[in-house]
Amino acid sequence: MVKLFLMYPMSAISSITMLNNQFNVKNVGILKDTVVQLGINEGLKILKTCMELESDMVLTRVFLDS
Repeated sequence: MVKLFLMYPMSAISSITMLNNQFNVKNVGILKDTVVQLGINEGLKILKTCMELESDMVLTRVFLDS
C-alpha cells in the first residue's frame, strides 16, 4: 500500500502563534527567513549532523555554517 503525505504551508497567524507558544518567541520582527535547496546531499548532512551532535540547531549548522 502506498501512502501519500502532503505538506502545506501554515498560515501566517498559525506560524506566529506556534512560535509564541512553543518556542517563546516574543518579537517575530527579529526573525528572518532563508530559502535553501534540499537534495540528497543536504538530507544526508542533516541525518549525519543529527546523529553526531544531538543538537537543536541541526538546520542552522547544515545550511548556515560555512
